[in-house]
Amino acid sequence: MKLLIGDGNNIDFNDSIQMTQKQKQDFISFLSTQFAVVEEEQYEHARHQRLGDKLFGRSWTQKEYEVLFDLKDTKKVSEMLGRTWMSVDIRRGFFMPTFLDWAREKNVDIINGEIKSLIQRFLKDKQHEIETRKFKKKQIKALKEEYDSWPKRERWYKILLAGGSMKQIEFDKKKQEREAILQTIKNIEDDIES
Repeated sequence: MKLLIGDGNNIDFNDSIQMTQKQKQDFISFLSTQFAVVEEEQYEHARHQRLGDKLFGRSWTQKEYEVLFDLKDTKKVSEMLGRTWMSVDIRRGFFMPTFLDWAREKNVDIINGEIKSLIQRFLKDKQHEIETRKFKKKQIKALKEEYDSWPKRERWYKILLAGGSMKQIEFDKKKQEREAILQTIKNIEDDIES
């Protein structure tokens, strides 16, 4: 077995490690004595990137947010989660104000409330906001593509108009629909910003 020691004394294994069920349980038990949150995740393929290859930090879990919220000392949280002090400091600087704003907006008492369920609700709400924003951005993209395709369609409509296959009133309606697209885009963009 080969251990890789990286920047900041981060530890990684050189290769996947074959373990019996007992060894796995002992290993997880040991990690649980060192870190506040230890989670198992099933995967089909071994990862190929090694320590230092990742450019972005890993996502935070609900359990990690609970530890972040419970403990004040950054160094202690860092040790318990196996994250750098900077990662903890940055996440706390982002999470705490956002969580407190959400609680105020929802009129939730975080002092007397069950913090685990509140964090769960908060994360669920934030995920819903992200998905809604993505959906709206896709709508805007599709509408812009439709709007941008107007010159080609307009030429075709003029040919149909000149040939008598389209009436002027139908052509005017198509132009109004095009202008309505701009207003719809603006409405969606305003909705995203609010």
